[in-house]
Amino acid sequence: MDISRLLEIGAKMIQQNDDPATSGLDIGGIAQALDTVLSGSGEETFDLASLVQKAMDGGLEEVVGTWIGQGENAPIEPERVGEIVDEERIEIFAEKLGIGKESAQKALADALPVIVDKATPPEGGMLDDLLRQMGGLEGAMNLFGKMFR
Repeated sequence: MDISRLLEIGAKMIQQNDDPATSGLDIGGIAQALDTVLSGSGEETFDLASLVQKAMDGGLEEVVGTWIGQGENAPIEPERVGEIVDEERIEIFAEKLGIGKESAQKALADALPVIVDKATPPEGGMLDDLLRQMGGLEGAMNLFGKMFR
C-alpha cells in the first residue's frame, strides 16, 4: 500500500474519532500533518523502521507487535504516543491542525495502530522495506525476539 493511501486511512481514523477537536478537520490537512509526523529525521517519506524501533525502545514491543502481526491491533494510550513519536513532532502535528497537545496525542493513538497494521501486510509491501532497513531477516528476528520475551 502506498504512503498516500496509508496517510488517508490514518486521517479518516482521526477525523472519525470521538474528539470534537478533530472531527471537523479536512482529511487532506490531517494527512499532510501525519506525513510530517511519520517521516523520519531528515526523511521525506514514512519511516516505518524508525517508528517501530522507537516503540520498542519505549517498552511498547507487545503493543506494536499486534500492529505488525495478524489479528486485533492493541490500542495505545494517548499519553504513551510520545514513546513512539517525538514530543516535538506531536507539537508540530497539533500546531498544523490547530488543536491542543492532548487532542494530537489522542489522534495519533487512533491512527498509528491502523497505519502500521496496513503498512505491514502479511504478503509484503512495506514489510519488505522494513526488513531491509532492519538488516534482513536476521535483524527482524532479533527485533521480534525482543517483542515476545
